[in-house]
Amino acid sequence: MRDSVRSYGASEVLGHSSVATTGDIYGHVSPEVSASAMEVLSEALG
Repeated sequence: MRDSVRSYGASEVLGHSSVATTGDIYGHVSPEVSASAMEVLSEALG
């Protein structure tokens, strides 16, 4: 899920009590986001 509108809609359709629940279950990190995070951490940690 990439944006809050879709997350909110999915949360309602799935009957979750909060968007956080939906994100915890279905909010897997995409390979692109993971690679970007690794770059940022690598630069920060030297």
